[in-house]
Amino acid sequence: MPYRYQFVDGNSLLVAHFAETIAVGDLEALTGLLKVDPRFVPEMDRLLVFDQHTDMSDLSPVALASIKSAILRLEGSGRPDGNRALKFRSAYVVAAEMQEIIARLYAATWQADQLHRPQIQTFSTVTDALAWLGRGDLKLDLSAGSCP
Repeated sequence: MPYRYQFVDGNSLLVAHFAETIAVGDLEALTGLLKVDPRFVPEMDRLLVFDQHTDMSDLSPVALASIKSAILRLEGSGRPDGNRALKFRSAYVVAAEMQEIIARLYAATWQADQLHRPQIQTFSTVTDALAWLGRGDLKLDLSAGSCP
């Protein structure tokens, strides 16, 4: 499986660990799983960790915009009656230059949005990402979690 996810720190942090090749369909499947998971809260912090050899070449700018749309649907804030600003923090731990470029492109899809302005940062270590999320003392087991 190209990813696994878990909820940690009292179910207040979503941790997703990616390996192998990540395709748009994988991210759509993950969004679908989160939509039905009662532990998921739209405003929760997110930590996404990518292994050094994770291939993200399928994630074009159009695909990244599609992922943003899927997240808005997941959050329910894309509905006309739920026109609230979406706020969350996402820390991306990347090990390769192409991963960082793709993470920054994804962050740029949010920067153009006038209503939804989540905080998205990239890091080279899990320790730095957790510190930015205010969870510097948290110990993680990235091999744990649900594997769809």
